[in-house]
Amino acid sequence: MIAITPWILVLAATCQDPKPAEQAELSQTATTQTPVAQAPVTQTPTPVPPATGGTGDTTPAAQGTGDTTSAAQGAGNTTPAAPAPSNTEANKSDASAPNEQQPETDKAVPDKTDAQKSDADKANPGTPDETSAKPQGWVGLDGVALIINQDITTQGDIEREYYIKYRDKPVKDGDEVSRRQNDILNERVKRVLAMQAGEDLGASEELVKLQINDWFENVVKRYGGVVKMTQVLEARHQTPQDLRQDRREEIYVRLWEGLITGEGAGVGKRPIHDRFIRPGELLFHYRQVIQDPGNYPALGGTLETLTLQRILLDPKENGGLEKTIEFAKGLRQRILDGDDMGDLVQKYGKEKDSMMRDIPLADLKRQFPSMGVFAEKAQVDDISEPMRLQSKNATLVQILRLVERKPGVKPELTSQEVQKTITKSLQKTLDDHRKQLGYGVLFDASYVWPEQHSKQQ
Repeated sequence: MIAITPWILVLAATCQDPKPAEQAELSQTATTQTPVAQAPVTQTPTPVPPATGGTGDTTPAAQGTGDTTSAAQGAGNTTPAAPAPSNTEANKSDASAPNEQQPETDKAVPDKTDAQKSDADKANPGTPDETSAKPQGWVGLDGVALIINQDITTQGDIEREYYIKYRDKPVKDGDEVSRRQNDILNERVKRVLAMQAGEDLGASEELVKLQINDWFENVVKRYGGVVKMTQVLEARHQTPQDLRQDRREEIYVRLWEGLITGEGAGVGKRPIHDRFIRPGELLFHYRQVIQDPGNYPALGGTLETLTLQRILLDPKENGGLEKTIEFAKGLRQRILDGDDMGDLVQKYGKEKDSMMRDIPLADLKRQFPSMGVFAEKAQVDDISEPMRLQSKNATLVQILRLVERKPGVKPELTSQEVQKTITKSLQKTLDDHRKQLGYGVLFDASYVWPEQHSKQQ
């Protein structure tokens, strides 16, 4: 007989099968599951494709009565899946329970007829009415406004540029809004094409990022910190990332334009275009400009100014135009005979303030030719003949007296400042011409959508 040690008996006891009652309880637990009640979901649903069963059949959506539909009938599925929310359920209120009978108002509502639409609907035909409004919390996708080669400009980008450029300029009508938007689109196309041309020059992107970072740090310091800068940007519908992107575009645009005009060298070692203004061209331009005294201030000179006194007569108060002219001739003779013109103005003039001071002669000749002819040739205290003055609503009659003349200062070409001013003007004209030619090449070699913006404006 084999002897059995106590520890073998203990091991055997622990390896025995469970009691019948315990085995039955375990079996019942494995085959039965307690259903878990699910609270109704009230958050705004996102579009979910309908669930499909193992056989590929589409599962019907949950009914309005709250009946639960199995998500799939495939083999091996023992637990019903939650039903996919339908479009009708997406618009239910939070207070509606899943098992309540839904009223008939949940059914599709027919579109409004033209007679039933309000004035607001007619004024905004693109705005959906209440029956087709998006559920709360949904945000529409940004639309594509421009495609320029490999770059895409969204409608949000255009709206941001529109706000920055025209936020302080009121709109007169809808046509002006369209013109402004069209101008922004055309400018955007040119800017992106120039940026792409600058990128193609082969500049180091790392060096560009360093320039942007240094510039951005200076901007933050100028605003007094990141928080204040962010507040200013939010007021302009901008973000710091928008600011960095705008700076990057500006760097590449200036790189390309500098190469085209000769103001810069691109990524090369020296400029490839000449911006030198020859002395003969400088002299020719000076002679052309100096013929008009109105250009004196642009070259550092001053305009000739006048001080005039006048009597302004209204034909309605003096029996008509012809009688008013005859009456003005009599007043002129009285002034020549020694009467004080100021007293006559106070007695007969339509305007009691008769003095016109510091009137530029060039502006007077351009806006009122008849007055300019008299003022140009008159001496101090000369009296003009009666002359007609056309206003917005009537024709008036006036008499002028030259009180004072201040001669202008004619700029001379020997002045170094005059030469610099003319040189910069000629260089700008040359730069604009070269950039126009360069943009023409870019437009011809690029794909731009929409097509109406694919031509240089």
